[in-house]
Amino acid sequence: TLGEIGNPRAVPVLITGLSHHDWNVRRSSAYALTEIGERGVDKIAEALKSQNDDVRYWVTRILESIGEPGVPFLIRALKDANREIRYFSARALGSSFDPGVARSLINSLADEVWSVRKAAAESICRLENLPIEDIIRHVASDNEDIRYWVSQIIKDVGKRFLPRIIEAMRKGDAELRLFACQAAGLIDAPELIEPLILALRDDSEWVRTYAAISLGRTGDQRALIPLIRSFSDRNTDVHRSVKQAFDKLGNKVFEELIRCIEGEDNELRSNAAKALAELRESRGIDHIIMLLEDTDENVRASAAEALGNFPGMKSRAVLQDALADQSLKVRIATIKSFGSMNSEADALTLMNHSSKAKDQRESRTIKRTMAEMAQENPDLFINLFKNEHNSVKSLALEALVGAGVDSMARLTQVAADSTDDTMVFWCKKAIKQIKSPKENIFYG
Repeated sequence: TLGEIGNPRAVPVLITGLSHHDWNVRRSSAYALTEIGERGVDKIAEALKSQNDDVRYWVTRILESIGEPGVPFLIRALKDANREIRYFSARALGSSFDPGVARSLINSLADEVWSVRKAAAESICRLENLPIEDIIRHVASDNEDIRYWVSQIIKDVGKRFLPRIIEAMRKGDAELRLFACQAAGLIDAPELIEPLILALRDDSEWVRTYAAISLGRTGDQRALIPLIRSFSDRNTDVHRSVKQAFDKLGNKVFEELIRCIEGEDNELRSNAAKALAELRESRGIDHIIMLLEDTDENVRASAAEALGNFPGMKSRAVLQDALADQSLKVRIATIKSFGSMNSEADALTLMNHSSKAKDQRESRTIKRTMAEMAQENPDLFINLFKNEHNSVKSLALEALVGAGVDSMARLTQVAADSTDDTMVFWCKKAIKQIKSPKENIFYG
């Protein structure tokens, strides 16, 4: 009867009814308070401070039933010191029509209590007017709990919001486009493949990076050619992400790379050679070697660079011929490949070629490459001090001096321990030049 009368003066009495020992009285009191509703919402909300579990539970249900007038009080209760109040409030807010509720619930995804976090996530999923853009902006949150629950939310409701997620990928600000690409990787929806492929050409390197990562997660074969085309992206993060996508896409990547090598698209042939190298796909060596005879110098250069990842007699033999290529770009790529293989035979090959270099850039590349080889493996060049030719010793000296302090410790040790006078002489000479450097002839 008090509920039907609807006078807010009845609220305090009805609140006491919420803790009555008889369940029927508790239920009737709750119904009556719901009937009074917005007119007594302030006084009803005060009961959230009650120490009685039944009262707190019923008040959250009443505020939920009252609708939007009860929402501000439930939001405020999300920060209550009592974990039960936070839990019931988070659970109750799922029926709100206010898009702003999602922002408050996102904060509750980091609550110290697991049940509160779960209730907040479930309520976000139930929201009719869910601002999905606000949700995906938290997909890479610094908070581990928010990150986890947001990913679960996106997996659960993402398909409901595909048009808006695609719109965010295409027309959002750079940050939103980035997060939309990340979110797309969590949703199993074929409709997202084309937008992700378009995102591989985005102005933002981070959008391109996460577009590649998400395409790898989908396993969709439509992504293969666009990913191969993106392999030439100059940004190292994008490049690395494309490689990771290849790893996830499995054996079909190799088959597609071979088709690209045999195709007519110069960029795809070039990128396919690089990809086979980085994937360490030894089955593709012969196909890469075939590209050394390509009419396009960029393709030949990519093939020469790729072979450096496959040290062996076959690679070294064809690279030896590539040192005579008419294209400077191809010769420089070949020099770098010998450097990456980094054996004594490779060092001698570069030393021999240094006298035949046709261009100053080529000569500088040889010197810089040998210095980098010496940084990685000083012993390789120290051992060449035993060579019978002074020209070899002099070039080994240049490489070790170019390596600088990275070779100093090993040179000092060999100079102290060796009983070979020639070895000691050249080591000390290198040490002296490192300590008293002249103009840098390797990087100038």
